[in-house]
Amino acid sequence: MRIDPSTFSKVRERAYPRIFQEIYNWIIQDRFKGKQIKLVAQDSSEIPARSKFDKDARWGHRTPSKREQEDANGNANDMFFGYKLHAIADAENELPIGFFIAPGNRHDSVFFHGLLNEVKNRFRIAFSTKFLADSGYDATHIYKELHYENIKAVIATNGRGHRESETPKDPEYGKRWSIERIFSRLKGMFGLGNNRFIGMKKVSIHIYSCLIAYLMPYPK
Repeated sequence: MRIDPSTFSKVRERAYPRIFQEIYNWIIQDRFKGKQIKLVAQDSSEIPARSKFDKDARWGHRTPSKREQEDANGNANDMFFGYKLHAIADAENELPIGFFIAPGNRHDSVFFHGLLNEVKNRFRIAFSTKFLADSGYDATHIYKELHYENIKAVIATNGRGHRESETPKDPEYGKRWSIERIFSRLKGMFGLGNNRFIGMKKVSIHIYSCLIAYLMPYPK
């Protein structure tokens, strides 16, 4: 039987984000059954809106890639209109394990508590777990919560006040780039950045579809 390639697109347009979210959660929890997570990394990635008339999208800040900055002689645009995928990942296996999808104007640190709780409630966390993040998460309330949960904070400082920006000397900080590689694959291989939908509901379905596709090359 010949399958119409437009069938999946039609399903995505008529379905609800919750269905795709539950499918993803089931797959990822099955992959970590009986395993402990020792390194987590958190960050966000921008998802451009298809139209400037998308009422759910917002203007937000983004960090231009090194290549963009080089091409623009250091003057790359750091603003975008759309959404953000806020994610936390298992940095050792480069697998995303928790998400929030929000308008582009929401700051990354706002989603720290919710994502950490999601990981704690759904996965086994090792006693010596480390939290890896860039300077966007350099905030007192984040350090306090991590300390309370016995998780080591490995976070770059952002140079507030009289402090200089500093990269953590922890040898495992380099694994923070695992989440950047996840975002890169989601965009380059699975079409995350190629958003053709308008509105939070349909954009969320698009994002979860890409996340489910990301897991497919990793059969158990």
